[in-house]
Amino acid sequence: MNPPTNSPLDLDQLYHDISTTAGLVDVPVDEPVVRQILDVYQDHFRQGSVAFRTTTHPPGKRELSVRYIDLEQDHDPYTMAVQHGLLVETGHPIERLFADVVAHYPILGYGIDMGVSHGMEKIWPLFSKSLTIDDLFKLPSMPPSVRNCVDHFARFDLNTHTLFAIDYEHKTMNIYFPVKQPGQYPAERIAAMIEDLGLEVPGDEELALNAQTGIIYHTFDWESDHCRRLSFGVPHVPEHDFPTTLHPVFERMFDAPVVASERRGSIQTAYTRNGTGDYLKIEIDYTGTMMMALGAAINV
Repeated sequence: MNPPTNSPLDLDQLYHDISTTAGLVDVPVDEPVVRQILDVYQDHFRQGSVAFRTTTHPPGKRELSVRYIDLEQDHDPYTMAVQHGLLVETGHPIERLFADVVAHYPILGYGIDMGVSHGMEKIWPLFSKSLTIDDLFKLPSMPPSVRNCVDHFARFDLNTHTLFAIDYEHKTMNIYFPVKQPGQYPAERIAAMIEDLGLEVPGDEELALNAQTGIIYHTFDWESDHCRRLSFGVPHVPEHDFPTTLHPVFERMFDAPVVASERRGSIQTAYTRNGTGDYLKIEIDYTGTMMMALGAAINV
């Protein structure tokens, strides 16, 4: 079930708040695209959990993403996207992944991310039970490079996954591994995990932040033979507990309008192979229920 909300969201108000937030973080809005996606998925934006997310990329490369997670209303977000022209199929193997997931995995619910500048980004399948590494290889369209990380997963006790994000914009997919115990991955183990993938290890402050992680996720594509990116997600906290001083965009996101009773944000770090693409992400829980929705999958 979706977490309780006071009432369904007003989509005109949601669009207004998206536009306001985009202005705060210097991101242009394509109004026709955003309104079309809000219309296609209106039942799920109204009733689901909604969050806003941006990055520390510079203006011009920065995007504002808007997500819903809906655990209650059964739907097929991929077919809806294709039928309404939000995704155009070109024969890439990523186009088979959603159908493979639905055919082989037990589903708890779905979500999408839209970029306010360009449209459809990701589809999120959330699973109703924890799945093993072996389950990954039941999916015929899984990127072959995932197999090259099996030993890495074992070394760092990444044994079960509970959700995916299928990124149609970048032709990548994320596999999310829940962290069940706070402090399960201290800073030195986080550093070893990053180094094990040949990625650049950050400084002590960032490693200490990552040690608070509630979920670890790896990004793969169909072209390379390695993991493209490793990320850590620290759960939503109120502003007084959030490290807003890490980047100016963080403080600005805490001025975003929300319908929740208080603003709560989560932070994610991202590490790439050459280190030049490393960045931070901030997510603001618009409805105040996103942490509960994601937690329902993380804690299955």
